[in-house]
Amino acid sequence: MMIKRLALISIMLVISQGIYAGEKYPQDVSQFIEKRDQCDYLSGEISGEPEIDNARNLNEQLDKYCKGTDQLLTTLKLKYKENKSILKKLDTYELIECTNNCSNDLE
Repeated sequence: MMIKRLALISIMLVISQGIYAGEKYPQDVSQFIEKRDQCDYLSGEISGEPEIDNARNLNEQLDKYCKGTDQLLTTLKLKYKENKSILKKLDTYELIECTNNCSNDLE
């Protein structure tokens, strides 16, 4: 029951974010927004109890949606460094995967 509910919420979130993001940003930025918003949502669903999280398949979902987003965020910020509207949106996301010498500042 909980897995079905989580799946339905996830699908609705992805669809709604995709429609909104697709109208306003280039495709690569829209795809990042969809993936990262799903990652952020799933991160908030972690219970801290491995048995529950494993049963809900959260670790696999986190890998699917979160892995690689730091590098993609950095790449997009460099690519669109002259576009203030896109940078403003990208600045709402933080680096989440790094462990050493991480900086969200690009100059």
